[in-house]
Amino acid sequence: LKKLDDYSDYDDKIVIGGNTYLNIIPKNDYWFLWGNIIVFDNSDGTEIGNSTYGKEKENSLMKASIDVRSDKRRLGIASNIYQWIEKLTDEKLYPDTPHSKSAEALWNNPNRKFGFDK
Repeated sequence: LKKLDDYSDYDDKIVIGGNTYLNIIPKNDYWFLWGNIIVFDNSDGTEIGNSTYGKEKENSLMKASIDVRSDKRRLGIASNIYQWIEKLTDEKLYPDTPHSKSAEALWNNPNRKFGFDK
């Protein structure tokens, strides 16, 4: 598995808490998928989460799929990813359904700081 130090070709980078978030935009993007975000734990460089975001068609809604390692869930990583996607794209996200129970809980949280109705 690749670690944080293995990535040198990325488009954007932020550090939040003890994690580094990299945004990687595919160079030949004919599906209108705008990017991938990979999240690493700074203590050991291992991947703890990832996301693919974009649109299915040019004028469709912005959506994202997210996976966070089970031992790192409920720490705000998915929320940070969603908020960063909205900042990077200047577009509001819409839920990609169907989704997991944890994603359902996140999207139903009235205090979330991302999404089409925020």
